[in-house]
Amino acid sequence: MLYLDAARHAGTTTLQQLADALTARGVRTPRGGKRWRPWQVRRVINRTPG
Repeated sequence: MLYLDAARHAGTTTLQQLADALTARGVRTPRGGKRWRPWQVRRVINRTPG
């Protein structure tokens, strides 16, 4: 969530923008992939408490 918080602070507002930010930082997807999709970001957000 740290990367998502940083991306939001930088002004990203959509799931696509968040996915692009994670991909640009080189963060691996939950299954080890290199490219994030908006629905993956949504799942991570929904599974994170708080």
